[in-house]
Amino acid sequence: LHRSFLNIKRQPLVISTRITQAVFLGLLQAIFFARLDNDQQSIQSRIGNLYEIASLVFIGMLNCIAVFPAERNVFYREYVEGDYSTFSFFITYMVLNLPFLIVSALVLAAMFGCLMNAANTAYGFGMFTFIMFCLMFVGECLGVAFCAVFYHIGFSVNVMSAVISVLAVICGLLGLDMPKLITVINYISPVRFAIWIATTVSLENLEFTCDESERLANGRCPIETGDELLELYKMKPHQCEGDMTFHVWVLVLLTVGYCTIAFLLLRLRCWAISH
Repeated sequence: LHRSFLNIKRQPLVISTRITQAVFLGLLQAIFFARLDNDQQSIQSRIGNLYEIASLVFIGMLNCIAVFPAERNVFYREYVEGDYSTFSFFITYMVLNLPFLIVSALVLAAMFGCLMNAANTAYGFGMFTFIMFCLMFVGECLGVAFCAVFYHIGFSVNVMSAVISVLAVICGLLGLDMPKLITVINYISPVRFAIWIATTVSLENLEFTCDESERLANGRCPIETGDELLELYKMKPHQCEGDMTFHVWVLVLLTVGYCTIAFLLLRLRCWAISH
């Protein structure tokens, strides 16, 4: 742990890269979306803004690619010599990454709350911090898993990008009626549950306005509340598997599950190398 800490400390570029990727993503979104109004045009902007949260898995994966391959190659050599175990290496790598993930999640949640008016309460800030941390952590775990399975970094990135893109597309914002197979895959997708939490937190109890030219024949706005929008996207508790507590716990379990899978794949690779 001490050696890995010194290694990161001696590479300031790695430290800045791990934090600035998330910060620049937040700034880029702020350029396009700050500050969101409550008119009818803002509805599409809010959905687009929420969909961009899925890209945080890419951020986690890129953070992993910047550091893990070099650490992995050194570990493989030292593992064969019996210097330390796979568990020690894996825990050390994850523990040293936690501060960067936490800082990045806090900064992004603040940008969503303050700049884009998407989570401007303590509860909303906390939930956005939680889902952003989970998605970036899952990206780190996917990076470790695929770099353990495939030695070539370029090929690993290509495969990971395809997998993450599929998870982002089927998260529930681009399609409302998906085939049964896609629905099943969604049950093991942390992106889908994170998007549900973010959408519900940012749209619940929200009221939308419209001008006279946009009103329907009965005098109502096309969409008047965030609850109507949630129902349109089939994200009300009675339209899906459960309420907020259910989705939070599933996201936690999936995050732990992806971390466990990454460790097991790394352990399997080490076993293959030693034999």
